[in-house]
Amino acid sequence: MSSAERQRSSRQAPRGAAVGWRGIAAWAGLIVVGALALYAPSVGHPFVIDDFAYIAENQAVTSGAPLRDYFLERATTAGDAHLATQSYRPLRTLAFRAVVRTFGLRPVAFGWANRALYALSIIGVLLVALRVTRDAAASLVATALWALAPVHVEPVLYASSLGDHLSLLLELGALASGAFVIGGGALARPGHPLARPAGVHTAALLGAAALSLVLAALAMLAKEMAVTACALLAAWALRDGPRALVRLRTGLLLMAHGALAIACVGAGVAVRGTPLGHAPIDAASLGHGVRQAPVLLLEYARLYVVPLGHHPGYVLPEPSVAVSLAALAVVVALALATWRARLPGLALGLAGYAIALLPVLQLVPILADLADRFALVPSVGLALATAALITAAPDRLRGLALVPCAFALLLFAAGTLVEQRAWSSEEALWAHSVELAPESAQAHANLGVVRLASGQAREALAELDRARALGRRAAPLEFRRAVALHDLGRFEEAARAVEEALALDPLHGAAHALKGDLSRRRGQLVEAATELDRARTLSPLHPSITLLAANLAEANGRPQDSARELSELVGRSPEVPRFQYLLGRAALLAGDAGLALRAADACLALDHAQPQCRCIRGRALTVTGRVDEARVALDQALAALDDGPERAACEEARRRLP
Repeated sequence: MSSAERQRSSRQAPRGAAVGWRGIAAWAGLIVVGALALYAPSVGHPFVIDDFAYIAENQAVTSGAPLRDYFLERATTAGDAHLATQSYRPLRTLAFRAVVRTFGLRPVAFGWANRALYALSIIGVLLVALRVTRDAAASLVATALWALAPVHVEPVLYASSLGDHLSLLLELGALASGAFVIGGGALARPGHPLARPAGVHTAALLGAAALSLVLAALAMLAKEMAVTACALLAAWALRDGPRALVRLRTGLLLMAHGALAIACVGAGVAVRGTPLGHAPIDAASLGHGVRQAPVLLLEYARLYVVPLGHHPGYVLPEPSVAVSLAALAVVVALALATWRARLPGLALGLAGYAIALLPVLQLVPILADLADRFALVPSVGLALATAALITAAPDRLRGLALVPCAFALLLFAAGTLVEQRAWSSEEALWAHSVELAPESAQAHANLGVVRLASGQAREALAELDRARALGRRAAPLEFRRAVALHDLGRFEEAARAVEEALALDPLHGAAHALKGDLSRRRGQLVEAATELDRARTLSPLHPSITLLAANLAEANGRPQDSARELSELVGRSPEVPRFQYLLGRAALLAGDAGLALRAADACLALDHAQPQCRCIRGRALTVTGRVDEARVALDQALAALDDGPERAACEEARRRLP
């Protein structure tokens, strides 16, 4: 091989790539397989958090909608009108629809979709690391750390995070295409600093620029955090020094990306019908964001490196001026140290981390203080920084530098396995969050929602009241309190809670449905039907609408119609014990003891300690003449049931037994 050929080969093969590209591909495959194997125990876990509103109760996902509506109608974003005003992610909703259309409304299908996108992202991160460092060993180690990081448990297991993965992949593609343009040259005379390298055609540069813009637009339509693509490309260009930004090709590309970002943000604001962010931007919110930003920069880095303690209910207390200044001093010191180190890969990684976090640093108000899923894209920057640090180690110390990385890999793998256990059910997830963050109003509120769905109205009300005491004021919270009070027979208090929910959010469809049900209880059937129509307009697939329709059918002497409505609800959400219980109760009223028994058995299969379902089962067994089994079921139910209509019905059935 000639010296020229050897030099060309060294430019094409990354440092440390003695095994060649086949070896790199083999190691990459091993990383992907290892990451997927780590997540194998949690395949098929149920929907959690907002998966119901974004997926299971979203008609645009379950039944479909005209293509234009996904981009122009905010109602397609979520089945809950309130959540539909918080984000603009039409491509994510279309991806949800594609999964449901292909595999059905099954949590396991979304689980595999997320895992597949995560596997592709691992490959993307490796390719970017190789492009930045030209060091195979460092890139593989950094990618492995990224792939096994426990901070990614939430985005991998949370079905609604499919948009995060899709956005990350598209953004990586947009950045790679843009980097090709930035490094490819422009029309100029030979020898000019702007001359393109030999073999790169203008058509290829224009195609890459167009591809970069298209992928960036799609990334923003999957999740708004991709709005930082323009700034990330600028950081990439700055690797060659400030003069790189004034190159014609770079300037035109960045201007096009900037205009695209403004257009996508404007489209989101227009469709949502709400200002940028989740709250008005004013002097107070800006001051809050300025104090929070340096603290959040350090906090997200901490979340990336810690193996345990992850949960969806983080609370970040308002930092004092002293804490904010101290955090800012640390950030500035790290920036200065990076600049003095003169390691372009390290600077690019840390700059990319900070830039990608900009949308969630509270400079624009958002509801969540911080969340693991928000770290998915920024953590790529930390992976690049890790690869750059390993690359900077002298060859004689390379083995020593990899020792802490190997130890970190073991910790990350163990942490990822442990952190998944909380995702076995939504109740386990929020109980875990309450344990780790007892001051989290969100964790208490969501634990209350889960316990309400499983028929534990008293325990649910305690959690919801605790969230209220911690300062949470929101229509969904008041609505859930109203449901709990309703289930406990405290109807006047429930009516007040419903009115408070509607005062906070007049468009809360489920609250209108519950208001209608309270009117039904007072015999005001016309008013109840009016509220049902309003609720159907606002949240057509919310369970409360179906429950009101079933109750109105029962009140109008049509128990078979009531059972039919509830059968459809159970068909949409078979994993909710409370819906199975209500179907069993309606089936008894309709005289269908067989359906009641099947519903009760399905309920108990989901929650074996559900006393209401044991009561329904006992009453159904009584009708079918299975007296001994009925006696056992009714006695078990009475031992656990609180006073209320269900206990009274259970006691009456027990008295009738011989």
